[in-house]
Amino acid sequence: TCKHALERRIGMQLELATLDSLLIPTYSNADTLYDTDCVERIIHHFVSSESKFTPLSPSSVNMETSPLSRPLQKVAKLVDSYIAEVASDVTLKPGKIRSLAEALPESSRTLYDGLYRSLDIYFKAHPWLTDKEKEDLCSIIDFQKLSIDACSHASQNERLPLRVVLQVLFFEQMHLRTAL
Repeated sequence: TCKHALERRIGMQLELATLDSLLIPTYSNADTLYDTDCVERIIHHFVSSESKFTPLSPSSVNMETSPLSRPLQKVAKLVDSYIAEVASDVTLKPGKIRSLAEALPESSRTLYDGLYRSLDIYFKAHPWLTDKEKEDLCSIIDFQKLSIDACSHASQNERLPLRVVLQVLFFEQMHLRTAL
């Protein structure tokens, strides 16, 4: 109960946390280096406390201008950095990466560059993943919300499955058309 209460209190002010403060080592006989389950519970506590004050549907919140959404955006960047940091752990399962990324609502990310970078690091540390597993993980990225630089990198990334590269190329073309 003490651990649960502490996770809940941390979750209520997660936007004040730093990456170093989330890198909680696993002290038990777990397979992973970091306690990703604890961090995931903290994120869920944050989302539930934030949803009491901020509507989370993308139609009701303009993420660019709403001051109430800034903590959510800040936490999304923090979570993407956390995933990038723990992604090099070779014992980390793809499902855990997915659950960490999906712990936040889609509306929390205006850009998916950080999440793309995290997956790229994960794929580099886990070269044995099948294309199906990689495609499944890549499905959490909204390719329309990648910057032009990230699209350019992803379109040339040999670690990505061909189907994903084709999606990225399609959205890169759309970015270029709108830029012209």
